[in-house]
Amino acid sequence: MAEEQVECLEIDPELLQFLMNDPSYVICPHCNNVWENAGAGNEDDCRHVKTDNGKPLSAECRRHYTEHRFRCQRCESIFCSECKRIPYHLGYTCEDFENAMQAFKCRWCKDPIPADNIASTGPPKDPQRLVCAKCTDKDSACLNKVHTACGHPAIWHHSMPSRKMGDCIRPECVEARKKNEEAETTSEDLCAICWVEELGEHPCLKLTCGHIFHAHCIKDKLKHRWEAGAAVSLTFLECPLCKAPIHWPAVCQPHVNDLRELKEMRADLKIRCLEQLKQIELPEEFKGVTDDEKLFDYAMHKLNFYECFKCKSFYYGGKKECDQQVEEDEEKLVLKPEELVCGGCRGSCEIHGSEQMVYKCRFCCSVASYFCFGHTHFCPECHAKPWDIVSQNNYQFIVGNLKACEGPDTCPLGVEHPPNGEEFVLGCAYCGEFVHLPSTSSEDPLPPKKEEASNE
Repeated sequence: MAEEQVECLEIDPELLQFLMNDPSYVICPHCNNVWENAGAGNEDDCRHVKTDNGKPLSAECRRHYTEHRFRCQRCESIFCSECKRIPYHLGYTCEDFENAMQAFKCRWCKDPIPADNIASTGPPKDPQRLVCAKCTDKDSACLNKVHTACGHPAIWHHSMPSRKMGDCIRPECVEARKKNEEAETTSEDLCAICWVEELGEHPCLKLTCGHIFHAHCIKDKLKHRWEAGAAVSLTFLECPLCKAPIHWPAVCQPHVNDLRELKEMRADLKIRCLEQLKQIELPEEFKGVTDDEKLFDYAMHKLNFYECFKCKSFYYGGKKECDQQVEEDEEKLVLKPEELVCGGCRGSCEIHGSEQMVYKCRFCCSVASYFCFGHTHFCPECHAKPWDIVSQNNYQFIVGNLKACEGPDTCPLGVEHPPNGEEFVLGCAYCGEFVHLPSTSSEDPLPPKKEEASNE
């Protein structure tokens, strides 16, 4: 019979108090059912009783069990007749159970473990690993390991390999390792990404630079990238404390793939930036510089690149100083993401629509004959070797250097266009000088990926 279906018996308060003070009667604290106390049972009869953790009861707990554990025949509640707690606190005396309630807390949020949990399971095997109901997801995302030196449970995210698991960062353990200069961060420090919760409140990751953050904070930082509608920024790929590239020794394949895609994205943007720098006048201190990383860093500080809302490719959107001039006169320049569309996706003829638009090959100065991936135009030559040009996993990212256009005077197309690597529409095949150009086709399939071709 379910407890909530049993109504509480109405007993005169004075009579109820009299019965409660008389040890010869037992009163159910849930439904006020009253019966005569037949006295304590034989302790030997409960020697087989164990807690849920498999521990046998101590002699004191067996004595308490036989004297004060009762089951109500009316509502089936199992309770303690001494402290009136439901359910009965198996494996504890009343005093010990009250002390346990003060000591047993969730390892993550530090909230007390509900009394019913401890009462029904008995003393835990490892009180340091107790988890409340709302923190079970945190616990499942954590390495199921214990630091051998101190016995404390690890707080490291399960994507960190056990063989490279970091040291314990509890304050007392960090203090004991004070001679190690790297052992400065403790579990009581705030996460330097969210600045809201202590490191010890969530599973953590230790980056290769040595800094520690909540695992979910790092993942959110990588997921949200830059502000919607703003120019591309790569600061989300940097450690918030030392600006080193975010990287951790992850063994879980999804995390490895996430980092791989972001690295390919950065490499693609680097190629575009270096090509765009060839179109502008560099300051004296950067003329003759051959270090691509220095030039890339300069480009990211001076040039705006945006992610196309439609094809997700990057395109050049002007110098940052232009935005700064606008922001000096007005409020901060904010664009809607759907307004950020590259030249290739904007192409449309007012008379004939978009079906007969002619595009240049995205990767060279030729007319495109193929349209693939839903966003990329190829000429026949580039279409024959796509995997030398774009990533096999992320088709919008370029993986190799492209031949630069020398300008409209020598360009085979005879027009001024963005650097190779960006989509560009030449015009309508039915209008003006483009009437002789072929329309784009997508009928011929791409050659197989390199790994597939090698298996044939």
